[in-house]
Amino acid sequence: MNTTSLRYFLVLTEEMNFSRAAQRLFISQQALSGHIQRLEKQYDIQLFERKPFLKLTKAGEQMCLYAEHIIRTEQQLKSCLTDLSRENSGKLSFGCSRSRAELFLPDIFSKFHAQYPNIDVTVITDIAPQFYQMLHNGKIDLYIGVDPPDAFDTLQTELAEERQYCIMSIDFLKRQLPNSWQDFLAQAYKSGVDLMDLQCFPFILLNPQNRFRMALDYYFADKGIVPHVIFESSLHSSVYALCQQSYGVGLISQMFLYQPLLRSGETAKGILLFPLKNDLGTHHIKLVYRRDKQLPKFTYAFADAIKRTFFEYNHAIEGIITKMTRELPVFGSNTLHAIGDMNVSKQQG
Repeated sequence: MNTTSLRYFLVLTEEMNFSRAAQRLFISQQALSGHIQRLEKQYDIQLFERKPFLKLTKAGEQMCLYAEHIIRTEQQLKSCLTDLSRENSGKLSFGCSRSRAELFLPDIFSKFHAQYPNIDVTVITDIAPQFYQMLHNGKIDLYIGVDPPDAFDTLQTELAEERQYCIMSIDFLKRQLPNSWQDFLAQAYKSGVDLMDLQCFPFILLNPQNRFRMALDYYFADKGIVPHVIFESSLHSSVYALCQQSYGVGLISQMFLYQPLLRSGETAKGILLFPLKNDLGTHHIKLVYRRDKQLPKFTYAFADAIKRTFFEYNHAIEGIITKMTRELPVFGSNTLHAIGDMNVSKQQG
């Protein structure tokens, strides 16, 4: 059953504007108009009144009710036929950012493929705002998004919270603060780092389009500060690597500390990690799929694989961050206590 024209008709009823509906559907206005004309010719009715503004006719209102029922019924039929046998083939489309796909998809697919080996999984890597439209256009079945918009026709499951951490090497810190690095270190390990204390440091940052970078730029602009940025990249791995090589100080999302080197809980040598005192906002990673769409069982199984993978991530990253924010990678925890005791003695004196 070809329900394309009905789907396009329903999108147009939501937008009530040919230009916006065509843009949302990623087709031309002429193509959308052609689909509407075919429906009107097929049923010998007029679906819309064009003037003085676009609105549904009585026939259009009835078409809207039946179109939703037809599409829902077809989806249920597809789901039923797909689930009749685990040996049959099926397709699943999933939206996720490139960086998260690189981190999590191998584990997600491993869990899913063991249960449904004959399902063809297609991963769409795009910018997050596009996923919402793709979901409603039927181009993807579900997606992982950052702070996705609330909508009455979607279900959302929170997978993780994302916070930023300050990252630098011990050698870099010594070079920047040759006479006070120990005091800085003791205070940072005790209560975190204030961005105001880093304003003269060279920064290695993500590109300005990144959500966290936007929050950082807004913070500095509000304080009247222009940070000394020596390197920008869309790759979190580049920020991590250059900070490890002592080129500057960076801000990195906790998710991108979850590298193969760190999954066992080992700390990379020479790297310091501190929580930020400043509130740059917390972002929420969520799994999103349609509330009003009957999905095959294998799609729910894929969603479950995502949830299990993120459960493992949340447990692991907590241990990684705890280890990295409490242990000095070069001197050891005993030296940290010694530095802290030294500062207490200075204050008492």
